[in-house]
Amino acid sequence: MTLATIITIDGPEQPSPTPAPVQPLAATTDEPRTGGPRKSGSFAGVGAGYTMVAAALLGLGIGYLIDALNGTQPLWTILTFFLFLIAGTWQLIKAGRT
Repeated sequence: MTLATIITIDGPEQPSPTPAPVQPLAATTDEPRTGGPRKSGSFAGVGAGYTMVAAALLGLGIGYLIDALNGTQPLWTILTFFLFLIAGTWQLIKAGRT
């Protein structure tokens, strides 16, 4: 049995069904994008807590690394801690405005 015989046994190809019309994305409208539903209830501030903890730990880690390389304990640790804490607070303020 050859490959050509196997193909012809199955019969002619059936036409594929017509694809569904493409729907426009929601982001192409004039409405502002909100990023999903607002959180409410007891877990509304969990993301804010993670943002602040991550900013503080990242600031401490980077500052400690700079201090360890330069021998300037604890100058950069303190400076980057507060700098990253301010940046985390600013991110929360921006997120709260939307």
